[in-house]
Amino acid sequence: MKTVFAICAVAALTLAGCGEKSTDETGATTPAKTAKASLDDRCAILASDPEAQENFDEMGTDADGFCDCMVKYVRAQSETDQQAINVALVRVTDGMQEMNTGAEEVVSQLMREIMLESAVNGEMTELGTGIQKIGMAIDEIGEGFEETGSCPIS
Repeated sequence: MKTVFAICAVAALTLAGCGEKSTDETGATTPAKTAKASLDDRCAILASDPEAQENFDEMGTDADGFCDCMVKYVRAQSETDQQAINVALVRVTDGMQEMNTGAEEVVSQLMREIMLESAVNGEMTELGTGIQKIGMAIDEIGEGFEETGSCPIS
């Protein structure tokens, strides 16, 4: 499950870099603030998975610590990788909510879709890349927390 959760976490990171919004001097919302809220919301959905909670215990952190680190991780990625993570994160978290299930079941279904599309197109889809990047992020974040007790991304 750690790998599945990691995959979902990476997707969350992609949202951070996608269409960033913030608030300007007049208080108007610009792209960075909205994207940050969306990433936080998506990560919170992932973090609500009971299996994710078990992973946080193993890592020595909690949902807030993990999600804060995930946002940093996503923002450190290239725009292309952030977009792929965003696509995957949206699909995973929407699936969790629509099916009222955990990330593992949703990711399993998405992996079947990705394999079929890859076989037809002969290359990895953006969704597949995003799922892969999320897995890598979760692994890196988990290892960082386990080894040092803190987020490995500054």
